Amino acid sequence: MDESKFSHSICCIGQSGPYAERLNGQNVTIFEMKKREGAELLLPMKLARVFKKIQIDIVHTRNWGAIDGIIGAKVARVPYVIHGEHGRDVTDLDGSNIKRKLIRKGLSYFVDRYMTVSEDFREWLIIDVGIDERKVQTICNGVDTAKFNPDNKDLVRAKHGYSREDLIIGTVGRLDPVKDQQLLIRAFTRLAKKHPRLILLIIGDGPFRVDLVRLANQLARVAH
Repeated sequence: MDESKFSHSICCIGQSGPYAERLNGQNVTIFEMKKREGAELLLPMKLARVFKKIQIDIVHTRNWGAIDGIIGAKVARVPYVIHGEHGRDVTDLDGSNIKRKLIRKGLSYFVDRYMTVSEDFREWLIIDVGIDERKVQTICNGVDTAKFNPDNKDLVRAKHGYSREDLIIGTVGRLDPVKDQQLLIRAFTRLAKKHPRLILLIIGDGPFRVDLVRLANQLARVAH
């Protein structure tokens, strides 16, 4: 976006973490709310003060964890509010929590536009939560196939020690219970018994890494 017309600020509900380093030198201001575990009733007011201070025109909140930002935007009289649903929360994997659905519905009157990353999320917002479908738009996560499409796949395989005969499946993402890489590992173990050239790649890092490595090692011993 044209930096002469737009500036970006990020409000971290907790602390910023290592990803903030990627934004160094990119004209992005980061605010840390340093929220403690559990509910914090004053969080919307803290966010509202930040929004007023920097005269925000658009607030974009993401998922349940940032829902307080909608209230803060309303208090600060921010002109435009966007809320995105990007993924499930580990404490509400199917989105059936009645309390959360009621809160989402109540706050929807303060939201101008909803963004989802899949049709599944779009239907859930409209049918289960009761959001006006005219407010909901889906923008799927994309992959630049020109960039992530090597000219010689055999060379890439050889570089990492795999041959053309190997069947490779995998996933790239945060290693977290909500991603359920455990299920993928268990399914792979069953398939590998019938398909010896099958290879599983799990790329990423996160709080569940140690548990996933332990599970993979346990199942590998069972499989052999």
